Amino acid sequence: MRSIGAVIHFSPPTDSSIPSPDLSGRWNSIRDWLSLPVQDEAALCFRVFYQPDEAMPPSDRLKNFLKLKALASPGRQDNFTTERILGTGETICMIASGKNSDLPSVTLHLSDQEWHMTQSQELAPAAESGVGPRSKGIPITSTQIQAWLDLPQEAKRDAGGWRKWTRTQGITLGSAGLCLTNTGLTPYGRERLHPPKERSLPITVGQLRTWRDLSVEARSETGGWVKWALAQGIAITSAKKHLTNTGLTLYGMERLQRPEERGATITEAQILTWLNMPPEERNQAGGWITWAQAQGIATNSARLYLSNTGLTARGMARLQLSEEKGVPITDRQIQAWRDLPQATKHQTGGWAKWALAQEISITSAQKYLTNTGLTLPGVEMLQPPGEKTAPITESQLLAWLNMSAQEHNETGGWRTWAQTQKIAINSARKYLTNTGLTPRGMERLQRAEEKDHSITNRQIQAWQDLPQATKLEIGGWKKWAQTQGISLRSAGNFLTNVGLTPFGTERLQPPEERGAPITNAQIQAWRDLPQKAKREAGGRIKWAQTQRIAIRSAENFLTNSGLTPFGAERLLPPVERGVPITTTQIQAWQELSQEAKRAAGGCIKWAQEQGITIGSAIACLTNTGLTFNGRKRLLPPEERGSTITKAQFLKWADMSPEERSEAGGWRAWAQAQGISIRSAGNVLTNSGLTPFGTERLKSPEERGAPITNVQIRTWRDLPQEAKRQAGGWIKWAQAQEIAIGSASGYLTNTGLKANGMARLRQSPSATVTLSRPQASTSADTSDEIPVSESPSPQDSEDIAAPPAKQIKEEDVVTWRTHQINNNLPILQHWRDPTISVMAQAEGRTETLQVTRWG
Repeated sequence: MRSIGAVIHFSPPTDSSIPSPDLSGRWNSIRDWLSLPVQDEAALCFRVFYQPDEAMPPSDRLKNFLKLKALASPGRQDNFTTERILGTGETICMIASGKNSDLPSVTLHLSDQEWHMTQSQELAPAAESGVGPRSKGIPITSTQIQAWLDLPQEAKRDAGGWRKWTRTQGITLGSAGLCLTNTGLTPYGRERLHPPKERSLPITVGQLRTWRDLSVEARSETGGWVKWALAQGIAITSAKKHLTNTGLTLYGMERLQRPEERGATITEAQILTWLNMPPEERNQAGGWITWAQAQGIATNSARLYLSNTGLTARGMARLQLSEEKGVPITDRQIQAWRDLPQATKHQTGGWAKWALAQEISITSAQKYLTNTGLTLPGVEMLQPPGEKTAPITESQLLAWLNMSAQEHNETGGWRTWAQTQKIAINSARKYLTNTGLTPRGMERLQRAEEKDHSITNRQIQAWQDLPQATKLEIGGWKKWAQTQGISLRSAGNFLTNVGLTPFGTERLQPPEERGAPITNAQIQAWRDLPQKAKREAGGRIKWAQTQRIAIRSAENFLTNSGLTPFGAERLLPPVERGVPITTTQIQAWQELSQEAKRAAGGCIKWAQEQGITIGSAIACLTNTGLTFNGRKRLLPPEERGSTITKAQFLKWADMSPEERSEAGGWRAWAQAQGISIRSAGNVLTNSGLTPFGTERLKSPEERGAPITNVQIRTWRDLPQEAKRQAGGWIKWAQAQEIAIGSASGYLTNTGLKANGMARLRQSPSATVTLSRPQASTSADTSDEIPVSESPSPQDSEDIAAPPAKQIKEEDVVTWRTHQINNNLPILQHWRDPTISVMAQAEGRTETLQVTRWG
C-alpha cells in the first residue's frame, strides 16, 4: 500500500491578478515524481515558490523552483523549465505536469547577476546527486511554430499534445511553452508569425492611461490585459512590461508620471546605503524597487545599480573612484577565487566585494567571476595551453551554417559544438545560433563585394528621412543596412533604430558646423570637472557638443570619467611623452606570457612604464600580442614583402570571384605572393581593384590630368547634397577626367583635406631653387637655398602640377618653404603641394627623400 506522503495546505492568493487554481490538487499531480524521503522538503519548496511571503525576493523563489527540480526523479526533471527573456529581465518558470492542464507559469524579474548566480546553483545539486546533464534542445523557430499551427487538431492529439511533439522536435519546453498550446498558439506564438510590418506596435501613454482608468468589471469583460492588448493592436511583449489584470506594473505607473514626479537619479550615497544594508533589512524594505520609490529614486535609474541581494556589477563599478578603478584581473586571482570554499565566498560578500578588496577592476572581474565560481570565459582562462580555445574561423562558421537542423540538434546546439571544436565560447556566441548564424556571422561569411561597403552620406540621410513607422516596419537599422548591402560595423557607427548617433548627425553637417578640434585647455577643463558635474553635463559627447568640439576629436581624448591615454599624454610636456617604440621593446612585449601582460595592465600601461609614446605603442602592440605592423617590424627585411608589381595586380584583377574567395581574399593572397600588405592594400580589394589600382592599369595618357586650383575650389564650393549626388570625390574626379592619385591629395567626400585648403590659401610669391649641393666639408654650404622669382598667382592659377616623377638630386626644381601643423619647416613644390622634399634624418643632407602625400 502506497504511503500518503506529504500533505500541503495553500492559502488563497491575495493578488486577484493571479489565477486561483487548486494548488493542493496540483501538488498531488506531481507528488509521485519525488521519493518519499524528500517529499516533505519538496512540498515546502513547492509552497514557497507558488505562494511566497510578500518580502521574499524573486531570486529566492527561483532557488526553491530549482531545488524542487533537483529533488525530482531524473526522468521528471525535464518537466521543470526556465526561460530567460533577453533584454527584459524576465524569467518564466513552468512545470509541465503531464495531466490535462499545466500548473500556472510564474514570471520572475531578475537582474543578470541574480540569474547567473542561480543558474550556477542549479548545476551544483545535479553534479552532487549524479544527475546527468540538462536536457538538450534549441529554442523554437517560426517555422516550427507554423508547423504546429498547421497540424490538424486530430494530429495534435495523436502527437500527444504540444509537450510530446516539442520533445520529438528537439525543442526546449520553456521555449515552446511561450508559443504553443494543445489547440494552437499563445498570443506570443501568434505575434511571432506576423511579418515585421504587420506586427503590433509598442504601447502608448494614451493606451496605458485607458487601461488604468477601466473599472474592474470592464477589465474582466475584456478578458484580461492580453486579450485587450491584442484587440488594440499592441505588441504583447510591450504590454506585458506595463500591464497587469488589475492595473499597471511599476514601469507602467512610472511611465505615466511627469518627468519631475519620476524620481531623481540615484546617488553614490544611496547606492552605498543599499549595499551596506543587512539582507534582513532589504527584505523588510520590500526589495530594491519599493525601497527606491520610498527614497524618491527613479526606477529606471535604480535598476542599473541595485538588485534585491545587493548591487549589480555596474553599481559596484560606480562606487570605485576614477583613480581607484583597479587593475585587470590576473590568472592567479581567477584561480584564487575559484579555489575558495563556497562558505568563504559567501562571507566575503560575493565576487564584487572580493574584487574591490583585491583592488581589481570590477569591469574586468565580472567577465570571469560569479558568486559561486567562474563564468565560461573564466573557466577557459584557466585551461592549460593544450586545452586553450581559439576564436572561431570562417571555415567553422561555414561548417555550422551548412549543417541541417537535425545535425544541429544532434550536436547539442552551438555551445556544445563549439566546445568540441575547441572554439572560445565568447567568440562563438557572436556568430552562432542554434539554428544557424547571427547577422554578424552571416556578414562575416559574405564575400567582400557584398559586405565591405561602408555607409555613405546619402544612405545616412536616407535613413534619417524615413518616418519612424517605416523604420519599425523594416525591422530597425540592422535589417535595413543588410538590405542596402552596408557593413553592419560601418552602419552601427552612425545609425540607431530611431535616427542617428551623434557621429551620424555630425557627418551630415557641413564641415564648418562640425565643431573645431579639441584644445589642450578643453581637455584639461574636462579632466578637472568633478565626476558629478560630468554626469550632469550628460557625458563627454553632450559636453563636447555644447563646447562646439568635433565629436571625433573629443572621442580620441575624453571618456565619461576622465581622459583616454591619448588625452592624458597630450597634456604632458613634450619631454615627458616618451619616445617611439623600438624593435627590442616590441620583441620584449611579444615574449611576455599572457598572465604577465594582464598583470602589467595591458599594452598601454606597460608602454607608459617603459617611457614609450602611446601612439607609437598602439601601432605595434595589442593587449594579447602584436598588431600587423608590430609583427612586420620583427621580420627580417627580406621577409617583409615587396612592392606589388603591375603584373601581380593584373593577375588579381583577372581572377574570378570564386578564385579570389578560394585564395582567402586579397590580404592572404598578397602574403602568399610575398607582397607587402601596405603596398597591396593601395590597389587591391576582395572584389577586384581599388580606384587607384584601376587607374594604375591605364596608360599615362588615359589616367587623367593633375587637379587644378579651379577644380579644387569647384569641389569645395559644391553643396553637400550635390557632392552626395555626384557619388563622392572619386566619381566626381573621374567625371572631370582628373587623375585619382592627384585628387586624393586634396579632396574628401565632404570637402577638402588640409592639403587642399592649404593649396588654395597659398600665395606663391616667393620661391626657392634647390640645386644639388656641392661637395663640401662644411654643413653650412650644403644648406644654401638661392631665391628666385615666381610667376604671379594669376599666371599660376590653372597651371597643372607636373606629373609625379622620381626627382633626382641633380634635378634643379623650384620649391618653396612651408609650415605644417607641428611647426617643422619643410620644402614644398609651389605647383604641386603633394610633393615635398625633406633632408633625411640625423643631419645627413647628401641625399634627399621624395614623399608624395595622399
